[in-house]
Amino acid sequence: MQSDDVTPSPPLPNPPPARRGSGKRVLLVLLLLIAAFLGGYVPATWHARALETTLHSNELELRLANLHRRLGVAAGEAQRNNYASASAAAREFFDGCGAVVTSDAFASQPRTRIAFSSYAAQRDEIMSQLASADPQVKERLASMFLTMDGVLARRD
Repeated sequence: MQSDDVTPSPPLPNPPPARRGSGKRVLLVLLLLIAAFLGGYVPATWHARALETTLHSNELELRLANLHRRLGVAAGEAQRNNYASASAAAREFFDGCGAVVTSDAFASQPRTRIAFSSYAAQRDEIMSQLASADPQVKERLASMFLTMDGVLARRD
């Protein structure tokens, strides 16, 4: 009789268990990446918006300071009887007042808008007084300068 010399083969290794949490891990990693992105993006965006608001505010303040300076130059030149220079400075002042009034810079400040509208409305009369070298224009320009100083001070 023949013997079966068959040796039993070793049992096959068990297949690795199916990963049940792999989809959850991918989702968790994805959520963490999104949270990290938003954690950096949102504060930076808020900071950029705050800086932009500050920039617009400072630009407006600079425009108003330059207008006030131009009116001061016009008043000073008129005091020195240099009506040509006073006229050039006054023209720049009135042009700037007209630009400020037509912009939406003072949407929340109607009193300031009204004040600059009244300055712009005086343009023709002041310019004709400067052209004719009327000495009364000195007082009007000085008065306008002081009034504008008060308008700018009340804005703060």
